[in-house]
Amino acid sequence: MNHAAVIIEPETPADVQPMDHLLRAVFPEPAEAELVRTLRAAGDVQLSLVARITDELVGAVIFSRVELHTPTGVVAGTILAPVAVAAAHQRCGIGSRLIRHGLQSLEQSGWAFAVVLGETEFYGRFGFNTEAATRIVSPWNGPYWQAIIWQRDAMPRVSTNLSFPSAFAALG
Repeated sequence: MNHAAVIIEPETPADVQPMDHLLRAVFPEPAEAELVRTLRAAGDVQLSLVARITDELVGAVIFSRVELHTPTGVVAGTILAPVAVAAAHQRCGIGSRLIRHGLQSLEQSGWAFAVVLGETEFYGRFGFNTEAATRIVSPWNGPYWQAIIWQRDAMPRVSTNLSFPSAFAALG
């Protein structure tokens, strides 16, 4: 596959149905597709990128708004979930390109942090780490809960509960 032929760009309304099909094909359960549908309906999606080869949607990543409520105010960040690449195009770097592009865009847009629940070896490549997430309290705290911090001065100095879109509660 010619990696140069992969185009990363913001999702358009025409991508909604193909993305739903992609998520249902990639994940064994419909939970991720339902998550994205609910996040969109609630207006919680902050950044949605797609990967295309010619006119075919072959990958996608979603970043949704999360917040830390501190005594001095709200610190806004994002949660990365989900990222998906069509089976025929996996292990070609498309998912990594989507994530890198998304994180660069978020950092440049002034977001304070991003969190993710996933394999530390994979997400560590992008700057995520478990130590950065130790003060960001969520239902997912544990060895796979990671963060990347862009605005260290904005982050709370004590453990603070993460406020996240209600759509994530359905994931359990």
